[in-house]
Amino acid sequence: MGPEVAAGVAAISTLLSAGAGMYAASQKYEAADQAEEIAEMNARNAEMEAEESARRLEKQQASNQSLARARAAASGAGGESVANYLEDMEREDENQLDWIRRAGSSQAGILRRQGAHAATAARGEATAGMITAGAQVIGGASRMRRDPKTGDFSWD
Repeated sequence: MGPEVAAGVAAISTLLSAGAGMYAASQKYEAADQAEEIAEMNARNAEMEAEESARRLEKQQASNQSLARARAAASGAGGESVANYLEDMEREDENQLDWIRRAGSSQAGILRRQGAHAATAARGEATAGMITAGAQVIGGASRMRRDPKTGDFSWD
């Protein structure tokens, strides 16, 4: 094989390697975007699940509170102790609802942060891949020589 052919093969090999690196980097950028999208979908789902759980619990609590009031009235019990019991029941019910909503919000925040971290890592890898591909092209081009007398190319 002559020096021109060897130089051409080496140049093509360098360009193919760099092209593969750039393609892999572009896929990592795409994966980063998808990680954020999936995290956002999961976060919204966690928020909706928490809100639905709170809605169902609130409905059950309202029924329980009505039943407690009805039982107190039917028994003839009254006074401060019954009122305190019903107030405590309502307060505890609100605490439970607040906890469900806070837990759902917290879970959604965690999911969003996980997606952001995964995306940042993928973008970092993609950027490193692009830099490596560029360095391959530059490194390959720097090894190419042209004989000033003959005009032939060679590869170091």
